[in-house]
Amino acid sequence: MVGSSLGVGSLPAGTSSCGVLDLAGNVAEWTADREFAGGSRAFYLHRGGSYARAQRYLMAFALDGDETIPYVGARWIGFRCARDD
Repeated sequence: MVGSSLGVGSLPAGTSSCGVLDLAGNVAEWTADREFAGGSRAFYLHRGGSYARAQRYLMAFALDGDETIPYVGARWIGFRCARDD
């Protein structure tokens, strides 16, 4: 399915344990989490697979990091608005 255009919610088998759909295949989601790799180098973590990654990474729980995302951006990383009541 890589490179295909599918409608929202069209793959219900990919629903997360919390009932959320469509977490992989569009863009990875930038999180507020950071991982430090020696000294002051911070890797900003993003989750989920994006269209720019290999198919084996198209999972809601995929985790990766980049130290430049907040400064230069990336068209394959976005964010999801969420609210905690």
